[in-house]
Amino acid sequence: MRYWVPDPTDKRKYESSKILLGHSSFVGPLAWIPPNQDFVEGAIVSGGMDTMVLVWNLSNGEKVQSLKGHHLQVTGVVLDGEDIVSCSVDW
Repeated sequence: MRYWVPDPTDKRKYESSKILLGHSSFVGPLAWIPPNQDFVEGAIVSGGMDTMVLVWNLSNGEKVQSLKGHHLQVTGVVLDGEDIVSCSVDW
């Protein structure tokens, strides 16, 4: 997965800022965590075909948590306050 930011020399274009490695298959749903005291530049929650939900710190591009529990691909992720809700095609 790649994180893109505005090009500092041309705000109409974007450049790759970070490569977020961790999923072993395609990534589908994403949710944005706005900047806060834990994530100064914000964070991303991603769900993948590999059944994983991952939390990424955008300050350094590192995976900070792997959430395991689904048996089949993750089809949705959403934030409810500080909670993460994920859904899958499993039971």
